[in-house]
Amino acid sequence: HRRYGKPQQRTNHAHCHKYVELRFIMATIRRTHAFTIVELLIVIVVIAILAAISIVAYNGIQERARSSASASSSTQVAKKIKVWQVDNEATSPTCGQFYTIVTNTSSSTACSFDYNGTNYQYAAGTNGAYCVTTTVVDKSYKVSDNTTPQAGGCPGHGQGGVGAVTNLIPNPSIESNLTGWNSVSATIARSNEQRRTGSYSIKVTPSTSSTYTGASIAPPGNNGTVYTFSAYVYSTSSQYINFAADGYGVNTGRTIGAGWSYFTVTGTKVNNNPLYIRASTTAGIPFYVDSIMVTEGNTQYNYADGNTTDWIWNGTANNSTSTGPPV
Repeated sequence: HRRYGKPQQRTNHAHCHKYVELRFIMATIRRTHAFTIVELLIVIVVIAILAAISIVAYNGIQERARSSASASSSTQVAKKIKVWQVDNEATSPTCGQFYTIVTNTSSSTACSFDYNGTNYQYAAGTNGAYCVTTTVVDKSYKVSDNTTPQAGGCPGHGQGGVGAVTNLIPNPSIESNLTGWNSVSATIARSNEQRRTGSYSIKVTPSTSSTYTGASIAPPGNNGTVYTFSAYVYSTSSQYINFAADGYGVNTGRTIGAGWSYFTVTGTKVNNNPLYIRASTTAGIPFYVDSIMVTEGNTQYNYADGNTTDWIWNGTANNSTSTGPPV
């Protein structure tokens, strides 16, 4: 100190100023690198938006890829059938022959099968006619002997990744006759007075005042299998309607007013007791039944029959079971 005096003091003061300045700079840097909650929220929102855009774009790419694969399978199978028909002119392949055309093996005679990631459904016509539905996951294309591949499915086939269903009731909208239906303390007849599907329904006119007044039909299906039943009932006045699948141990009932009402039950078949649609009503007061549907499984489907778009009759029109995609 004696040697350097005040200059030394000046140097110490300079060091102090530099130290204070350095601390201020470091504090500023620390404040600069900290994020506020608002800034963090903005970053999170931006990331979420970018992720959503990416997911949508990816899903779109996947859908286009499935559509392209289904259309390609449809095109290729049409070409293979044409090649087959060079040696089998004016002939429609059987299901077994179609399976061989697609897979180059003869281990199945199924009309519907999976091969290399594509589901094939085939329907043979006559004189070389056919229709094929190809499905990749949830994208379906159809092609026939006189059409090019187009989105959708052939009549009677499932499409969009959802299998076809069968309405097991013959003549389910009473368009041709009353075959299979029986009266229960009533008079039954085909009638066009009230109808929900097509031009006719079953008119049930009770002959007595009874809880078991109505109509019945033999139950379809096999013992031990689950079935779902549905029908529409038109009442001319307030009355109690019971919808019972006795052979399946299930029933439902309620009081309905004038107009159409929907009934459905699901049960496992255990015996051959009939399917009843009956009322507790006064003699002479009619009700009407239409759009009857019985399908295998416990899924409730909207009514459809062979007259519905993309559905087919499995035999005589309006007098056989019918099959098609869920409506």
